[in-house]
Amino acid sequence: MKLIPLFKQNIPYEAKYTLDGVTFTFKFNYNPVGDYFTVDLIKRGEVLIAGEKIIFGKALFTSYPADDRLPFPAVIPVDLSLQSNRAGWRDMMESVFLYMPMPEDVEEMTSGEMD
Repeated sequence: MKLIPLFKQNIPYEAKYTLDGVTFTFKFNYNPVGDYFTVDLIKRGEVLIAGEKIIFGKALFTSYPADDRLPFPAVIPVDLSLQSNRAGWRDMMESVFLYMPMPEDVEEMTSGEMD
């Protein structure tokens, strides 16, 4: 799985990531009242999605109609150590990380080879 880092101490900030061969800009923000992170997805200067709330276990950018401009596979905030079940300030980048499953990960999951 590919890790998409989120540097919470730098928020708000932008970072470029290449997903599935396409470069995207992620603009990260944080809402301290609600204790949640959001991300804007930008491609070649065009804002594709603004203010996507980062929710534990829910793939990013999947609440929108199918769009070839969006990254595939999805980016998912999860805790592989099973210590947390939310993506708030305390947990993000401590036990919860943004992962993008790669094709080989999907193959392993569907073939039952993962522990």
